[in-house]
Amino acid sequence: MLTAYTCPVARSIEEAWVLIMLVGDTVGMVEMGIESSVTYFERWPAKPEIR
Repeated sequence: MLTAYTCPVARSIEEAWVLIMLVGDTVGMVEMGIESSVTYFERWPAKPEIR
């Protein structure tokens, strides 16, 4: 398990095939001024889109 605090680090961890990644949001709050750590983005949708 490795921790990623930035997107480039997360990409590197993913490319190394690490099975468990802990994503920290502290950098987003400190460096980018994001007010809450509740907001997140899903890489893959939870449910497939029905057209």
